[in-house]
Amino acid sequence: MESILEIETDLLPPERIPTAPFEFPKAWVRSTISKEDYFFQFPEKCLIELENLNKELQKNFLPALITRPEMYQLENCKAFMKMIKEVLDDGVGFAIMEKLPIDSVSLEVATTMHWLLGSLLGRPVAQNYKDGKMLYEVMDLTEGKGKNIIGVRGSHTNADLSFHTDCSSNISPPDYVGLMCVRPALEGGESQLTNWYAVYNKLLESRPDLCARGFKPILFDRQLEHAADDPRVLSRPPFAFDGKITMRYSERLNRQGYKIAEQPIDKETEDMLAAIDTILKDPEMRVDLNFQSGQIQWINNASIGHRRTSYVDHPGDPSLRRCLVRMWLREEGKISYLG
Repeated sequence: MESILEIETDLLPPERIPTAPFEFPKAWVRSTISKEDYFFQFPEKCLIELENLNKELQKNFLPALITRPEMYQLENCKAFMKMIKEVLDDGVGFAIMEKLPIDSVSLEVATTMHWLLGSLLGRPVAQNYKDGKMLYEVMDLTEGKGKNIIGVRGSHTNADLSFHTDCSSNISPPDYVGLMCVRPALEGGESQLTNWYAVYNKLLESRPDLCARGFKPILFDRQLEHAADDPRVLSRPPFAFDGKITMRYSERLNRQGYKIAEQPIDKETEDMLAAIDTILKDPEMRVDLNFQSGQIQWINNASIGHRRTSYVDHPGDPSLRRCLVRMWLREEGKISYLG
């Protein structure tokens, strides 16, 4: 039987499990949120700083990974990202930034801009265990063959991806996820976001008997993102509460975790997963967003779940294919993948 990595955490006592619904802006649904809550234009002074950054990089180019915000004049961008962070932490939990001048700068410069703006929000961290990659291209590397290919991450396919928390099976998932759109798909590839506060509210309303199960450990497949002799399965609660609701969610990795561990899924766990899945299928529980070139989407990875619809890529020239550049940020811990 496969060994399990059990994360030590103080289980929430029954008397502390939330029994009252959360309110807006933390808990939003489609009918209560508006574009003004999450859509932000770059301030003019910030765009001027980015243009000056472009000029500087054309004269003295440095790879994104070795640049730091303090190396450049980015005071207005710093103020802008401080406001974005407030939206992520205390507002609706996600923000769309419109937009980087991606049509007038090189991809390398645009990526550096994304890196520096993200570094003003938090500390960039590794997105792979094996190579420690910190800037990750989300694009189809399967030529449209879909996600059922062993060893290929869903982010490297054009397939539909279900709602999830990024890196949910890791010891220390990122706090924030940033996606810069280089090129959108020819068709599809819609980004859909949900709100774990609202999902919890709905679970409290429809199946209050299952809320306590969310604060008990559940198994996750670690996707081989660990040392060869480490356990392949992680155990910890999907929900946490310390005044704020946080969530680690991936039904697919939960089910795979039990399969690898050769353990049956008990009825209470099965009922909870099914109830959450039903909630997430309700269109009222999400917002639907279409990426445009130059836009950056930031989410609070603990309070916002996201998914992607399947897409059709531009035929022929690979340089026209849908491409997003992803950053993961963590406020505490190490910058390595495991944290």
